Amino acid sequence: MEYLDLSDNQIEEIPKWINELNHLGTLYIRNNKLKNLPESIGGLKELGILDLSENELTKLPDSVGELEELCHLHLNRNKLTELPTSIGSLFNLERMDLSENLITGIPESWEELDQLYELDLFKNNISEDKKEEIEDLLQACDVNFDEERDFYDSDINLDDEDEMDEWD
Repeated sequence: MEYLDLSDNQIEEIPKWINELNHLGTLYIRNNKLKNLPESIGGLKELGILDLSENELTKLPDSVGELEELCHLHLNRNKLTELPTSIGSLFNLERMDLSENLITGIPESWEELDQLYELDLFKNNISEDKKEEIEDLLQACDVNFDEERDFYDSDINLDDEDEMDEWD
């Protein structure tokens, strides 16, 4: 299985065996009731897109930094207050949506995210001083603090039959 969409299902917990889906490339678990993630999430080594938006997450496990192929990370509309330094190890990360959380800053280790070109931090608890620090830390990245964006993207067009055939 390469694609799994568990969105809109009132899910409260991801099973620890999730890492057994070792060929999973895209995982959508939007709009559920997740409060935390199992450490085993880091075993999804081929995961390129992870969407955990609109849940009740307050923190992420350090194992998120082991998702070596991750390009897009959607964590908007949660209750995150801090983020693990291990995310700085996600060298393929290009887009990250952290809007509408309770974040006050980002770890300095994120300076290593050379591929990150878009970071949404709209509606968080970030002071003006911290905003400047973040912009200095991620100079090559478009960091959004001030406007609502439609950051949600679908890299896979579900209407495209050719791509659907690739999943078989």
